Amino acid sequence: MSTSAFIICVLVLLWVLRKYTQFRDRTLSRAPYPPGPVPKPLIGNALDFPISFPALKYAEWGNIYKSQILHIEAFGQHIVVLNNREDAEELLDRRAKLYSDRPEIPVMKLMGWSYNIAILRYGDEWRRCRKICQQNFNQKASQAYQPLQRKEVLRFLQALHSSPKEFDAHSKRLSISLTMLMMYGYEVQSISDPVVTVADEAIRLGGQLVIPGGTLINIFPMLQHIPAWFPGASSQKLAKIVRELSDEMMSIPTKFVKKSLEEGTAVPSFVTDFYVKKQTHGATLEEEEMVKNIAFSVYGGASDTTISATGTFLWAMAVNPNVMKKAQSEIDTVIGLNRLPTFEDRDSLPYIEAIYREVLRSLPPLPLGGPHTTIQDDHYKGYFIPKGGYQPVIELE
Repeated sequence: MSTSAFIICVLVLLWVLRKYTQFRDRTLSRAPYPPGPVPKPLIGNALDFPISFPALKYAEWGNIYKSQILHIEAFGQHIVVLNNREDAEELLDRRAKLYSDRPEIPVMKLMGWSYNIAILRYGDEWRRCRKICQQNFNQKASQAYQPLQRKEVLRFLQALHSSPKEFDAHSKRLSISLTMLMMYGYEVQSISDPVVTVADEAIRLGGQLVIPGGTLINIFPMLQHIPAWFPGASSQKLAKIVRELSDEMMSIPTKFVKKSLEEGTAVPSFVTDFYVKKQTHGATLEEEEMVKNIAFSVYGGASDTTISATGTFLWAMAVNPNVMKKAQSEIDTVIGLNRLPTFEDRDSLPYIEAIYREVLRSLPPLPLGGPHTTIQDDHYKGYFIPKGGYQPVIELE
């Protein structure tokens, strides 16, 4: 056995021993865990985690185990799956004080993805970021972005009319350019833009480490301290590449904003407005980092979800021509034939609104909600939910 393999084995055995001791010391009178697959000795359900289409697998388990609350365990790490809205609202809303924290995902930090405000631990930093989001993305404030959205949608429609067979590429450019314009005032010309290519590569490589079972680092956090040059540290090597790509991905639009401000060519955007205020009123380095992290979280999150929703809409119209005809009829009746719909027309187009809501409901871009973690032991519907347990949410109703 090589030295590196021996060291990893020792670390794993020490971690398993610690987890076993913690489990042994728990009181035996506690309520049972929710039902789920029977765990195997030592590894638990490590081999049962669904890698592809996990939402559908969790739904299947709900039928198998006759419960909409499921429990999975791997190497002492407990995961509770909520399969319906009622349980999600009770735990994540009404008991938010216990369930608002996020789990620590070690590989995210190694990849440089800890900037994402969606995975921030519950605390002061999260509250400050939330305050900035509330101020800039509430219903009234978000109206400032509507001219940019309209401009990009018109470009999308023109491209779709010129080359309809390339609808996927047009949809991708629209989704990315929308968020880049709103956050940085950066206009993406094509999907070969450096921002797009670097982001695609970072997500492709990083996705291999984030999925369940993608790396032992998430199961044995102590492994994150092994340097990338160490023999056998393949996850660390891959994470290092992703981090370099992520740093480049963040620096391109930020440099663009600063350069455009210097040249006097900047257009209003979330980050641009911050730097303008910074020049007149000042700002701390912490505030600047939060703004950059929020902007990049919006770019990363909204781009993928918009691409997904647009693709779902195009597919739904293609396979439901009768629905498309009714929608077109409503537009012709309310809007007429001499102009395109605007945001102001939304309340007058109930059938279009219903299609929009059905697109988001039927095939959501993220059927699994972001995982939460408990800050203390809890009991719900006769089940025991341990402190530090993950609660991934899937709402299938």
